[in-house]
Amino acid sequence: MPLLRAQYPTAAIGLVNEGVSGQEAPVELLRFDSDVISHHPDLVIWQIGTNAVWQDPGQVPRPPTFFETTKAIQDGLGRLRNETEADVILMDLQYVPALLTPAKKNKAIAMVSWPVMGASTCFAALPS
Repeated sequence: MPLLRAQYPTAAIGLVNEGVSGQEAPVELLRFDSDVISHHPDLVIWQIGTNAVWQDPGQVPRPPTFFETTKAIQDGLGRLRNETEADVILMDLQYVPALLTPAKKNKAIAMVSWPVMGASTCFAALPS
């Protein structure tokens, strides 16, 4: 924030970090009203996908499926478009060694590819 404040000394710049480590998009979407929309943001940076790739489908309780996760992200993007004037940055998953194993590779590629495939939602996927 010091760099932004130095560049724009008269602007009112605030930061609200509502991220919850380990939370998946379907649960994050449940918090959108209180944790995102209510702040009337100008910019939303939403990191997605790491947990969806990392999760073991055999764990209890069962983690959200790929479809449930991508649907929640699409719904969240729609809400941001329709209920705010915010610019949105989708930050893709973290490329930590555990996600780059052969067992996780296809899921990781799918997670970063689907926003491009669904670009009709009027959001662009930016490369990391």
